[in-house]
Amino acid sequence: MKKLSIIFIQLFLCMVTCHAQEKLFDEAIKKGRQSTKFYVLQNDKSKMIRLDELVKIAQKRNYIVGEHTLKTIHRFGDVDESIATLDFLPVSEYDQYIFSSIIENDNKQLTQFTKKGSAYLITSTNTYTDAFLIPFNDVMWDGEIVNNSLHGYGIALFKSGNSYYYLKGEFCNGFPCGTIMTKFFDSKGVYCPYNSSAISIVKTQIGKMSDGLASIQLGNLYGFVSSDGRIKIKGKYEKVLSDFSKGLAEVVLNGEEIIIDQQGTFIDYTNRQKELFAAAERKRQEEERIAEERRLAEEARLAEEKRLAEKARREKEVAEKKAFAEFKRKYGFSPNVGFGYVLQPGRTLEAVDAWLHWHNPNNVFFPIYYFLQKDNGSLKGYRLYIDVYKGFFWTRNGVIISVTWP
Repeated sequence: MKKLSIIFIQLFLCMVTCHAQEKLFDEAIKKGRQSTKFYVLQNDKSKMIRLDELVKIAQKRNYIVGEHTLKTIHRFGDVDESIATLDFLPVSEYDQYIFSSIIENDNKQLTQFTKKGSAYLITSTNTYTDAFLIPFNDVMWDGEIVNNSLHGYGIALFKSGNSYYYLKGEFCNGFPCGTIMTKFFDSKGVYCPYNSSAISIVKTQIGKMSDGLASIQLGNLYGFVSSDGRIKIKGKYEKVLSDFSKGLAEVVLNGEEIIIDQQGTFIDYTNRQKELFAAAERKRQEEERIAEERRLAEEARLAEEKRLAEKARREKEVAEKKAFAEFKRKYGFSPNVGFGYVLQPGRTLEAVDAWLHWHNPNNVFFPIYYFLQKDNGSLKGYRLYIDVYKGFFWTRNGVIISVTWP
């Protein structure tokens, strides 16, 4: 009987405690929360509340448990740690919380998204997947609805599975057109607090639908997407010059403007590109013409230099022959003989000087003889140097009369 009383008392105390803790949850919900925040349970009194006890209640009520703080409790002389605050959120409010967090920077409230319509949405950060745009119904939208489809400029919100989608930009009858910014948040099936760093962002430029295809920016290149949201022509063009019309479009590939069909097959170059090719060809031909003129002019210059050099050589040769003959005629010997042949009795000092000048026209070398003495005004003596002292010779009235070698 005593055991039953103890068990009854424990059950009663547990019920009282659980009721008090559940009341804390109710009070927190009653206080409300910001759209981008969890509810905050507060233990304002010095009550001992353990985290595992609150987690059990939260699970029972289908609440998501977030961060918590602790505080020190003094009871009966003991010191213990108790929950001070606990963030939580009902699962039923999780979608609203995520969407509110995503649009927070747009100064928007989820209550503004009262309209729903159909639209093609970018559902992947992989811009090279074939199924790039997927059609969805019941897309939340803060703009205009036309024919049950998103139309005009605005923000679209949608959830599929564990993924949350945010698209900001312009839609044309449910199809993205213009610049579209898409944010992806994947909860991975776990109810967790929103983290902006977990957001994936894709910015895409989509043209207006024409001839069943619309240009679309895929990374740094452009391709074309069909009206069913599939990539019809993969992104490989640097620029789209014109949308499809009568089955043809103009694009830029490898810096050249070309015309393609709806399969991306090359058809022809644009008229402007043909003009560019023609201008480049004219420029190339002009450059070749100028280069050829320069080559011919250089050949002519070199030929003239060669002619003038040959003329100068011949004139020099004639002048040398003439001077050689005149020297021989005047002095009676060839200027090509050696100095020993020149320096002989009977030879005039003028002839010796002429021979020396012939071999040393610029007077680069020192004279090989110099005046030594004179006698009676007509007899003159000269000391002879060839590298070193060699001897001397005498002249009378400018004519060598004797030569003495050592």
